[in-house]
Amino acid sequence: SRLPGKKGRTALRAVLVVMLLLTAIMPWIIGIISSSGSEILFFIIVVVFGGLVGMILPLAITEGHGAGAVLDKQAGRVNMADHLGGALGAYLFGIFLVPLLGIGACCIILAFLLLVPLVGLVGGSGVR
Repeated sequence: SRLPGKKGRTALRAVLVVMLLLTAIMPWIIGIISSSGSEILFFIIVVVFGGLVGMILPLAITEGHGAGAVLDKQAGRVNMADHLGGALGAYLFGIFLVPLLGIGACCIILAFLLLVPLVGLVGGSGVR
């Protein structure tokens, strides 16, 4: 289902804000999971983040399409950026940043990185 214009942009903002907040409190959540020893809490977090990430891609494509882009090209660009960002993020964080800075600092860095698309959406430029 397509959420055109303002509705799509609002939905994308909401998903990004929820991801930003969850990412910022992730060190605390990890502490709870560690102390409780409950694997179910871990799987719940994985499902929640997976669902949120799964919502971003179609919303970003719709946002660009609503701005007049050709849907095929916009979908390709967003998908390419998604894969490139995932690969670079996994490489940089998994090999360098987590071992050097720890999970808590990395969560804060990721939360700040989530501000980038939010600033673009609030500023009116959208996802291009």
